[in-house]
Amino acid sequence: MNNLFKHSNNIFFMGLKSILIFFILNTTIQAQGLSGTYTVGSGGDYANLNAAVTALESGVSGAVIFNILSNTYTEQIVIGAISGTSASRTITFQASSGNAADVTIQHVASSASDNYVVRLNGTDFITFQNVTFTAWGTSYARIFTITDNSDNVSISNCVLNGISTTSSSTNLAIIVSTASTLTSDNLKITNNTFNNGGYSIYLHGVSHANRASGTEISGNTLNSVAYGINLYYHQDMLV
Repeated sequence: MNNLFKHSNNIFFMGLKSILIFFILNTTIQAQGLSGTYTVGSGGDYANLNAAVTALESGVSGAVIFNILSNTYTEQIVIGAISGTSASRTITFQASSGNAADVTIQHVASSASDNYVVRLNGTDFITFQNVTFTAWGTSYARIFTITDNSDNVSISNCVLNGISTTSSSTNLAIIVSTASTLTSDNLKITNNTFNNGGYSIYLHGVSHANRASGTEISGNTLNSVAYGINLYYHQDMLV
């Protein structure tokens, strides 16, 4: 009986030890976060964009590049604050081929609540480059919505397709950044092609006393946009 009791205790403690080791290793892996280059798409490291975004929620421990395989992705992306990001620990989403025509990310919005293809909520040091984005909604057709103190965001060498309209409604603006309490600073919108849409770019700070800063809008081509660029409560900007 004593031997059986001891044997049972040994099995129990060995099992407990295994569980603790797994928990420690798993916690360590999650704490490290992502670092390096990953592929997104069928057969890649992540099957789709939302899977890659979910992986980002563990944070980053180095610069991260997501190379998106050539395809059309009907998805919405919502990215919040990612721990570990900095000037040297950036996040980049880009076409793996380097050609924006090879990757399209699209969404059909039906209401104000889903009016975006990409929504950034307090996301810092993130870049989107060499990708085509298309908004297919009729009354709601934003592509980028940038809020909640999202700093050092870059949108570069992309094709941004809105809908054909003459409306000044911001629901149809292609890139929108508005702020109620916190500004999004150092936003770079460079070398993109804007097709259609209401406003191509609609960026507002909080107030005269709390202005967004460091905005750069340069090298872009605007085709058939209704109202061009609207900047309000900004300082230290380059257009």
